[in-house]
Amino acid sequence: MWGTGAGSGWVVGDKGTILGLLNGATWAAVPSGSTADLYAVWGPSAAEAWAVGDKGTILHWDKGQWQPKAVELGDSGAPFRATLHGVWGTASSDVWAVGSLGSILHYNGTVWRISREGGEETLNAIWGSSPKDVWAVGTAGVVMHYDGTDWTASESGATVDLRTVWGSGDGATWIAGDRGALLRRGAP
Repeated sequence: MWGTGAGSGWVVGDKGTILGLLNGATWAAVPSGSTADLYAVWGPSAAEAWAVGDKGTILHWDKGQWQPKAVELGDSGAPFRATLHGVWGTASSDVWAVGSLGSILHYNGTVWRISREGGEETLNAIWGSSPKDVWAVGTAGVVMHYDGTDWTASESGATVDLRTVWGSGDGATWIAGDRGALLRRGAP
């Protein structure tokens, strides 16, 4: 679920289901053009949004409709097929998606590219306070941090699956997971 707080928002679900709050008052089904299960949605504005899901599905809401977007092929030349569980960005030209096999994708305003892949973990969620402070969390206590240049592992002390990450923008970052796990990083 994602919304602007100004009477518009999106909810995604199984079999390509997308509900939109487009008129500020009523939720309605909006055709996605996809049958893939969708797990996350985020947007930089009420007029634009991204949804991600099974088998590398990426959908872009722009100009009043959802359109599929492809990931640029990596060195192997094989299509990107990892399931994506989270999406977040700072602007239309700076969007991140995370998922299975340790996958981290980045959209630069023109093309989606693989930023990291090949891990055993599944990354479940992503959030940041700026383009130089982005956090991704996942299975078995995995926490990754992006500093504007590189992704690095950050010790969490957790062994349970971490499901969500969010921060206040003042340096405090909260991470929650299975069995009541709640972690805090940064400013008091």
